[in-house]
Amino acid sequence: MSSGFFEESSKDAYDLTITLAGAGQVGKTSLITRLEFGAKMNIDPTQTAGVNFSIIKKTFIIQKKTLFSSSTEEKFMLINVSDTVGQERYKSIIRSSYAQTNVLLLIYDVTNKQSLERAIEESREFREINADKPIIVIGNKCDQKPIITTSDAQERIDADSVYFLGEFSALESIWKPKPDTTITAEEGAIQKLFTEIVRIWLVHNKEISEEDDIRMKQPKGAVKLSEDSDQQTTRTSNGCC
Repeated sequence: MSSGFFEESSKDAYDLTITLAGAGQVGKTSLITRLEFGAKMNIDPTQTAGVNFSIIKKTFIIQKKTLFSSSTEEKFMLINVSDTVGQERYKSIIRSSYAQTNVLLLIYDVTNKQSLERAIEESREFREINADKPIIVIGNKCDQKPIITTSDAQERIDADSVYFLGEFSALESIWKPKPDTTITAEEGAIQKLFTEIVRIWLVHNKEISEEDDIRMKQPKGAVKLSEDSDQQTTRTSNGCC
């Protein structure tokens, strides 16, 4: 799929394909469920079989800044999500999906060291197919006692065009972009996390600059999030970590 505007829809729309990868039972499907259905959705722990596909439609408000002025525009985003199983026998199916991927989202379990090793292995395999597309790494299950520290994970995944977005809890809908920062469900954790993923992709493709602001537009009738939740998402540094 294209990495920019697509002609069959509005000129203000983007087509983004995200592939989730990682070991089995790390919470890949649960993370997508949060984005699709909201922070209060009950999570079904059933393991994915093969590759599941879903389309998520979101609108983002982008404020572009120059030295002397700024402008605001809305961009419709059609997000195609490939949720892959972590079992070895589906390896060929997973690799075949990488060719169409704009962003690889790697999930590991902060309570399972082997899951981090699997994420590192997946990143290497993805690089064999896509040399410069963004890879984003997130540690899931931060509501439990971790055995992998944030600093250890950052050291292991340090590489060009690899971004570490901290830890998340798909169960509680809590995001910790940094060890000393916690964003709750009421503060829009899942919205801010995926806004940051979109921002990384747009900056990588030079559609927006590092200085531009971006936030996810709330649908009409949605309950307003708590203070500061509608502001721009927490930014990571350029490159990994």
